[in-house]
Amino acid sequence: MQFKGTITKALPVQTGMSKSGVAWRRQEYVIQYDGGRFPKSVVFSLMNEDIDRFAIKLGHDYILELDFESREWNDRFFLSAYCWKATLLAPVTAANSMQLQPETPGSTPAYPLPEFDL
Repeated sequence: MQFKGTITKALPVQTGMSKSGVAWRRQEYVIQYDGGRFPKSVVFSLMNEDIDRFAIKLGHDYILELDFESREWNDRFFLSAYCWKATLLAPVTAANSMQLQPETPGSTPAYPLPEFDL
């Protein structure tokens, strides 16, 4: 399933050892997407080398391809989302983000000031 949105949280990397003795790493992220009237969020995971390969960055926009999987444990079901493809959309740069610079005396402001009739 495809999601287009902004990464709003990057949770700490979790590590462990499988039953067969293989080390693993997992990192979870939250993507916020337009869900109609209100924005919605999905938590998804990256495993092992995908953490480095995709290099997901907080605050950036992505198109993600996610697979969902449910598991049963003790008569309860758990749903997980795993990312298998991440495409960065228009990285944020100083040229396309409006940043206010401090003014120096006698300089023209970097943004328009409102005009008032007194």
